[in-house]
Amino acid sequence: MKLARAMLALSLLLAAAPVRAGLTVAASVDRHEVDIDGSVRLTVTVSGDTANVPEPEIPRLDAFNVYSSGRSQNISFINGRVSSSVAFTYILEPRYIGKAVIPPISVFTGSEKFMTRQIEIQVRGAARRPQPRAGAQQPPAQAPQPARPQGQRPSVPAGEKAEPIFITVEADKKSAYVNEQVTLSVKFFTSVPLTSNPQYVPPSLKGLLAEDLPPVRSGETEINGTRYFFNEIKSALFGLQDGQATIGEAKIIAQLQGAHTLDPMDPAFFQKFFSMSMGQGRTHEVTSKALPLRIIPLPEGAPEGFNGAVGDYIVAASVDRKELKAGEALTLSVSVSGKGHLNTITAPALPDTRAFRYYDTASSYSLTKHQDVVGGKKVFTTVMIPRAEGRQVIPPVKFSFFNPETKSYQTAETAPVEVNVLRGDPSAKAYSFVGGGGAGGDIKTISSDIRYLSRRMGMPVPSRLALALTQNPAHNALPLLLLLGALAYARLRDGLLSDPRRLRYRRAFAAAMKRRDEARRSAEAGDYPKAVGILYDSLPRYLSDKTGDDIESFTLKKTLDHIRRRFPGTGDFSLGEIRTLWEQLEFFHFSSSAITKENAADLVSKYAVLLEILEKEFDGK
Repeated sequence: MKLARAMLALSLLLAAAPVRAGLTVAASVDRHEVDIDGSVRLTVTVSGDTANVPEPEIPRLDAFNVYSSGRSQNISFINGRVSSSVAFTYILEPRYIGKAVIPPISVFTGSEKFMTRQIEIQVRGAARRPQPRAGAQQPPAQAPQPARPQGQRPSVPAGEKAEPIFITVEADKKSAYVNEQVTLSVKFFTSVPLTSNPQYVPPSLKGLLAEDLPPVRSGETEINGTRYFFNEIKSALFGLQDGQATIGEAKIIAQLQGAHTLDPMDPAFFQKFFSMSMGQGRTHEVTSKALPLRIIPLPEGAPEGFNGAVGDYIVAASVDRKELKAGEALTLSVSVSGKGHLNTITAPALPDTRAFRYYDTASSYSLTKHQDVVGGKKVFTTVMIPRAEGRQVIPPVKFSFFNPETKSYQTAETAPVEVNVLRGDPSAKAYSFVGGGGAGGDIKTISSDIRYLSRRMGMPVPSRLALALTQNPAHNALPLLLLLGALAYARLRDGLLSDPRRLRYRRAFAAAMKRRDEARRSAEAGDYPKAVGILYDSLPRYLSDKTGDDIESFTLKKTLDHIRRRFPGTGDFSLGEIRTLWEQLEFFHFSSSAITKENAADLVSKYAVLLEILEKEFDGK
């Protein structure tokens, strides 16, 4: 057993071609010169030959305040290969005047690190605002502001002196459902000049996830007769689980101008003057108070298939083509779009249909933050293979979610999709064994697994049997024993024929080995695509016979999970070998031009060894 496992692992290791996803990373900005009160949009694009590219690691940027603005992903399947490109967007607000540098941004794959080039940004002074004419009556300047939460006002009691610098933290609701958006507003007010843009330290969060909501708003307002400039920073919060969550203290670190005046006769006049001109001054910190937030559990009565999605969504389905040949791949895209936290959305269950075979699903999403509401679109892409020719229909895909606005569960579904499957090329025919192994078939002996040999010479068997019968006094009971044996055999045979699952289980190994031999003969004859096609259909058929379920309609992940539940004694080694062989067969099946004589021979050999291992583990030996 150990030797068989070692041989299989070694053969898989030697045969597996080294696959390295080609990864590229690039960074760009929308401008290289910006005013101190402006912003720069930074876009980092990561592309590679994989469905899940790693996220970039943004280095520490002392010259900027950084806010995530969203992401957009495109994924494609071309000739059996997957590629993906993700654009991550950030808003940078400069903190100092002068030349600022965005250091190289890295992407780490686990074994290699890719870097962008550094980018230089020139930060200028603020654009001069027009001053009101002397004596002219001007209305107080007021920047457009969103509606303020009820009971929350950035003011001080009448008659009290307002602080020159203070900070407020407000949430648009005091309680929310799990995964429902809560909009947090942090405002920084100052009535004294600053030498640079303030540095913002966001609050710590307990039981919450946060998404930035740029850009930073700014304006002027009047509080108790005092004119204030303000900056407002918003973020979207999502409760992870029901219970009490906490929004910690937010902090603003500002540089104030020195309180001293300059004396022109002072010997150090020029040194102090240029020190103030370069933006140096005293540091002042203001901190907010912590804010509690109650997270409410979702109500009872969730529909079947609900996976925790909260928001307001619509779904749609499309295919990359409406006509194809039998044995060719079809790409089904199911998109979920609307308002909500897309990271919590999982792939909707695909409808059960014997018209198609499903493979693993890849996902991509584009995140938007329009009008301070987090949303976007998440697309689940699945490769499908039609099992029969003619007009085939993909039934509607259903997606359930909880809508916090209506406080109810809702289910959206796609329209059915129809495709036309034409007759495939005989040379590229995919072999299918659907429908075989059912009840009603006679059991036929294919071969004996073990034949016992004896080296002892002696009396022929019939003679020895006759002698034993004549010498044994109990020989009169032999007819009865033969009758009981015949009855037991007939009952066992009838039981097998009346139990299709048991019958399929018992004959699965012999049938799989027979197909293995057929694949070996095809490989020896030089028909490598046919050999791979036989194994490609045989592996899920063998697993279907053993589990009693239609594995052929399962994805790889679902298949492995199902085997774990059906045969708890199956080890991780065996499951890993199933995964490796499944993926290699799938690759060569859809890339027949890449098959070589060595590939085909190795796959046939590995399949036989894997069957031996699985037979013992499934039987608990």
